[in-house]
Amino acid sequence: MNVMRQFLILIILLYLTGLISAQDTLYKTDGAIQIVKLLEVNPTQIKYKLIQNPDSLIHVLSKENVIRIVSNNGLITIISETPTREKLPNHLKTKKSDVNIIDSLFTAQTPKPVIKNKVDLRKTDFGRNFISLNVSDLYFSSFTINYDYTFKSGKSVLKFPISIALRENTDGLNNNNPDKKFTIGLDYYYFPTGQGESKYFLGPALEYGKYNVRETIIASSDFQINSRTFYSIIFQNGVLFQPSKHFNLSFNLGIGYAKVNIQNSFYQFFSSEYTLIRFGINMGYKF
Repeated sequence: MNVMRQFLILIILLYLTGLISAQDTLYKTDGAIQIVKLLEVNPTQIKYKLIQNPDSLIHVLSKENVIRIVSNNGLITIISETPTREKLPNHLKTKKSDVNIIDSLFTAQTPKPVIKNKVDLRKTDFGRNFISLNVSDLYFSSFTINYDYTFKSGKSVLKFPISIALRENTDGLNNNNPDKKFTIGLDYYYFPTGQGESKYFLGPALEYGKYNVRETIIASSDFQINSRTFYSIIFQNGVLFQPSKHFNLSFNLGIGYAKVNIQNSFYQFFSSEYTLIRFGINMGYKF
């Protein structure tokens, strides 16, 4: 019995040795590695049988789907040119240890996916133009629309706001009760960390406009309404939110200096100067 057992073990070892020595390896373009028995390699096709079942049907594979063949005698045959790095299977982009042929005798090896760090496309693929509406100004009966231009670096932005009063007695500034007619502005915003999903910005803002001012007439209790010049300089802070590439939302809060020229009589002029606070909630489309 011991002789018979040793004989059977010897037969099995000889079979496995012959099986291993007769196998060929296909490296496919999709990243799969398959152990086969090659039958024919012609100019357009590769014919083979599965190594685990050499009596099975003949398989035919286009040479376009194969990168190289490693024959049982160690000969390496390059079938197609190496694809560009973008098209290479993940397991070929980084150095891997040699495939253990014994372990992969009956199973094809599939490379593990390469885990890449998530990239926020809004940081690099951001819109350069932003048209928005200051919805908070509607509470003060003013219609304010803004145009923002973002430079290529993503760190510098020029903003051009235009505001028109929707009715009188708007945007009260001081005891002389001036009523805004319109204002225009030029703001510069600096984004220290560039564009992205939510980014902080800061910078100066200039504003110019016209106001209707109630001015008393000398030696009289009557008054008349005259159009006077308004201007201001403000330092702004804010945050830009980009829930999506095109829909953007920003909040800004600024404090600065404002001045309105006022005439109390036909002979005397003076300026009303005061601290000005600006707040804005801007919603719009970025492209």
